[in-house]
Amino acid sequence: MKIDELFALNKDFRKFEYICGVDGKDNEINNIEVTEVPEGVYWVKEGDLLVTTGYFFRNDEVAFENFIKMLIYHKAAGLAIKLGRYIDKIPQKIVQIAENNNFPIINVPFHMRYSSILWPVANKLVDTEKYSDYILKTYKKELKEEMKNNYNLDAITDLLSVYIGSTVSVFWENNKKQINTSDVLETRNIHRTLMDNYKTLFQTDKRYGHIEKEEGQYFFFKIEAVNQIVAYMGVFYPKTESISETDLELVEETIPFISIYLLSNSHHNLSHYKSLNEFYQCLIEGDYSNNERKLREEAAYFDMEFNKSRYVWIVQMPEISVDNYRRFVNIATSHLDLSTKEYYLIEKSKRLIFITSTNAEQFNERYIIEFYSELIKRIEYSFKGLSYFIGISKVCNVLKYLNYAHDEAVFAYKLGSKIHPERKIYYYDDYIVYHLLHEVSDHPALSKIYKNTVERIIRYDAENNTDFFDTLSSLIENDFNINQTANALFVHRNTLYKRMNKIDNLLDLNLEKSESRLLLQLAFKLKDLQN
Repeated sequence: MKIDELFALNKDFRKFEYICGVDGKDNEINNIEVTEVPEGVYWVKEGDLLVTTGYFFRNDEVAFENFIKMLIYHKAAGLAIKLGRYIDKIPQKIVQIAENNNFPIINVPFHMRYSSILWPVANKLVDTEKYSDYILKTYKKELKEEMKNNYNLDAITDLLSVYIGSTVSVFWENNKKQINTSDVLETRNIHRTLMDNYKTLFQTDKRYGHIEKEEGQYFFFKIEAVNQIVAYMGVFYPKTESISETDLELVEETIPFISIYLLSNSHHNLSHYKSLNEFYQCLIEGDYSNNERKLREEAAYFDMEFNKSRYVWIVQMPEISVDNYRRFVNIATSHLDLSTKEYYLIEKSKRLIFITSTNAEQFNERYIIEFYSELIKRIEYSFKGLSYFIGISKVCNVLKYLNYAHDEAVFAYKLGSKIHPERKIYYYDDYIVYHLLHEVSDHPALSKIYKNTVERIIRYDAENNTDFFDTLSSLIENDFNINQTANALFVHRNTLYKRMNKIDNLLDLNLEKSESRLLLQLAFKLKDLQN
């Protein structure tokens, strides 16, 4: 069978279109294969016609190009791709490669199921296997490849979706929250139908629950583990279609894979789920840094918004009795309750970690200062002489970065309490430069800056009984404002100017220039870090 003969197989195949490589229309087709994993290209044989949605190279043009080159190298007959799902257009460079090698790339109508593509070609080539047997065999092969190479829930449900030509969604049993990331209108309708009918869906002995509505038909399947339902899978068919026996077999072939995935990849075991406290602990410790998919699944289980503004503030109490600790917790939480803020509290050995929801209107300097000033008043009124520090992070707008907000709050109170022990609240915004310097403090360039400024001027003061270091420190604290600095030092402006000239000569700088001021600010912050 030749590539050009595809277009005459039936009315659906007549809708196929050459994208490029039409000069390869006489290429012989010996077999037809579906591939949705990149490794599939290594098993391609001469004469294979590959069918794909392009899922695995949807955001990677280089991978797409290498895929085409490998097909050409293995003398594949051509590529049939369903444009519109993951890829809208074939890049021009790939078109040129296909044209130069007479390699046909054909656009397959988006609505066609894989089964509608595979069977007519296979029947023409072999005519020995039953349609359902052939589809199941091909699907099992693809499913096993997914399990080996790209084993995640979206990959599994996407593969099933393209085979049966319908939207597939998976929901937790306990709270009916969606687990896979499909977000189309049909998915929302599936969810709504499940919520309205889940109590009566499985009251019969049928293999599935079925709800027929004006817009179409909804089919629901239980995903079980040791006789316990852990999730539901919903499938939507338009009104003119329905689930076939082959589709049912494909669904039932998929369910064990989903069950295994949920149990082994989401920290959900057979009898219980991770607690909310465990979830937050893992979150602030960065356990999800390399696994956003798992984070999204567990956040969905706890009905938690992924893209929401939050910040972390930590209260450290080095020495506090058990009774006073509980009183402190009650004061802090009641203050939050009065402010109607959403928050979650993690308690860790004399440390309170608050994860607090916020928005742009609330997280501004005036609001924050008022909120924490009022909190301090309540604390100071209730406890006399209590030692405590509060570190406050910047706002974090995505759940997966909350561990960075936690680290910011920790850094703020740890460093702030040493540099400014007279304060009680430390905002990370005030210590960002310190954090940067801390990360690169051993860099030779910074060491050179420090020695040529701070060390030199301290040594000069000691040898000449001058106070240039205090003068510079006051200039920096007052943003190099001459009047404010002179008042702070109780000297005349002219006296201050004379000192500045001497400092310029001593350090070979010009305090009128912003670059010189920046160097001195960095050097003095380095001294704070060393202290």
